[in-house]
Amino acid sequence: MMKSEKYFGIIVLPTMDFVKESEKATNPFLQVLEPDIVEAIRTHTGLALSTQSANFEALRNWKIPFKEGLVSDDLKEGPTLSSMG
Repeated sequence: MMKSEKYFGIIVLPTMDFVKESEKATNPFLQVLEPDIVEAIRTHTGLALSTQSANFEALRNWKIPFKEGLVSDDLKEGPTLSSMG
């Protein structure tokens, strides 16, 4: 039986361990308390956030301009999410 994990109060039952591990290794939204991610969020926002939900919210807000095409990749400043792991 696979181990369940809890994210933001929701119990998650993975369907495949290798997918779960791969996703955890590459998805910054599942790593919001990892030191590299926390530091990148702090550098970008100027805030020292300490909770999982605050870091997740800051990361989501950071992503919005890129998702909506308001900022092109060549205009990014600071650490990129892809350079953090």
